[in-house]
Amino acid sequence: MELAPMAHCQGNGDEGHVLSCPICLGLFVDPVLVHCERNFCRSCIASYRQGQQGSPCCPECAQDTLDLGLISNRVLKNVAELVRRLGGLEEEEGEGERANVCDHHGEKLSLVCETDGMLVCAVCRDSKFHKHHQFRQRSEFIARCRAQGAALLKSLNQKVKALKPVLRKQELEVAGTKEMGCDLIGHIAEQFAELHQFLHDAEQQLTRKLEVQVEINLAAMDKNLTGMRASLRSMEQDVTSIKTKLRQCDMTSLQEITCWRHRFPGKIPKVITRNVCLGTFKGPLQYKLWREMQRFIRTAPAALTLDPRTANPWLLLSEDQSSVMVTEDKPVVPDDPARFDICISVLATEGFVDGTHYWEVEVAGKSKWYVGVARESISRKGDITLKPENGYLTLSLSNGNEYCAQTSPNPIPLAIMKQPDRIGVYLDYKGGQVSFYDAGDLSHLYTFTEAFSERMFPFFCPCLNDTGDNSAPLSIRVFH
Repeated sequence: MELAPMAHCQGNGDEGHVLSCPICLGLFVDPVLVHCERNFCRSCIASYRQGQQGSPCCPECAQDTLDLGLISNRVLKNVAELVRRLGGLEEEEGEGERANVCDHHGEKLSLVCETDGMLVCAVCRDSKFHKHHQFRQRSEFIARCRAQGAALLKSLNQKVKALKPVLRKQELEVAGTKEMGCDLIGHIAEQFAELHQFLHDAEQQLTRKLEVQVEINLAAMDKNLTGMRASLRSMEQDVTSIKTKLRQCDMTSLQEITCWRHRFPGKIPKVITRNVCLGTFKGPLQYKLWREMQRFIRTAPAALTLDPRTANPWLLLSEDQSSVMVTEDKPVVPDDPARFDICISVLATEGFVDGTHYWEVEVAGKSKWYVGVARESISRKGDITLKPENGYLTLSLSNGNEYCAQTSPNPIPLAIMKQPDRIGVYLDYKGGQVSFYDAGDLSHLYTFTEAFSERMFPFFCPCLNDTGDNSAPLSIRVFH
């Protein structure tokens, strides 16, 4: 729980400026967090609100809220009580030291022999039994141990505070993964509905594959959660132990605290995010199965044509407007606002604002290309970076064998062992999904996810033939 900055408190020493109530300026008594994450004594904030006729404003920052709840800050309460007790101990030490004398010499035990770890007097220090030993004033030794214990306590409290929000995020990821798993199972069931009699075994196999992925993902998350909770419990127990030993204020306890500095983990564990492959389970399932059982297919890939109004002047479209290639002779074309003037690209004639759609692009014989989808509002003029923030969700090939998903801030290289001759593109408008496949076996390559709010167009960029090995066209596969 985050401790908000607080006003200085007179008479509380260095601890006062973080342990004092901004209203009463005294050490916190039963501290509570308000809506803006500032701390006050429970009675102080209650009296303030009563005097303000239930005002929802914070007395320190004046932030308004409808939330008048008070959250008890147990860590701050314990630290304030510890400081209050330590302040009383310093007065008691004066009386205790007058009676604390050396049994051998009758002198005050004012020194600590750090070599032997014991209290000694000035005569003991000069005796042969402590020759060449290291000594420190008792008050200085106690102050140092207290300072180390307080620093250790502060560090541990910070780790506890940092771990709690991470744990909450992990719990949200677990819930999100379960929800995603349920949604995908429903999608799979819907896709298989018309083929259920013939494809029952295939449906069960794919559903089980999804469940295994979700189970593996959840198992890793549950293991991470268990470790986080164990670490949190252990650190909270150590906080209690340190506080107890600081209250005891004896030599053994104080020295033991100083030895605990290296027993605590240095890093807060990371959240394991959901890792269910959306493209594997929410792609063109019926078409994939059609490759095995063609007579049961009911949906065919989209019949697309290229829009000549958008084609870069250096591009040549086929007569049926299903393929595009770079031409050596730049034709004279109208300067249409929809036309790409520098980027060697073209859009499909039809865009989509709903539904699910799938198409395939022939890429055989090419050494570089970009294919994917683009928003209707994209810039068509000047140099363009094909990134999601610019309205492009694309897969690319460069240098003949380097495949990348054009993500931000940097492209993600894809390990594709077998070069595909055709790229399948799947668009789920409502689901906010664009997935790419090797159309030869429909193996998943990459999936983009984002919310769509405008018409989305299939996008094609055959790239220049400046290397002499990229003259082949990009072609939309036509199904009959």
